[in-house]
Amino acid sequence: MQVIGLLFLVIALGLVLSICNFACSVSKGVITKVVTPDNIVYNYQWFYDMKGEIDATRQKYFIAKGANKEESVGIAMVLESMVQEYNSKSRQMTRNMWKAKDLPYQIESGI
Repeated sequence: MQVIGLLFLVIALGLVLSICNFACSVSKGVITKVVTPDNIVYNYQWFYDMKGEIDATRQKYFIAKGANKEESVGIAMVLESMVQEYNSKSRQMTRNMWKAKDLPYQIESGI
């Protein structure tokens, strides 16, 4: 009876160690992809670029609003999409850690 209990314990311990080893190797792969210098620079630049594009598109909207109602509606839809993408990526832990502190965490979607 003790032999069966000991055998069960060894099998259970082996299974737990295998699961932990797999989880650690997956985590290591994710961390390796997130902290590469290229990925850090890409994410850092992406937030600055997108913030600039949002500001420029917002200005285009105000210019078009007075001249062309249909065009301003289209620009507003594009702007909303850009703001949502920025806000979504800003909430992602793997991207947010490389975002510059002088950029907003979230951007208001209202025009």
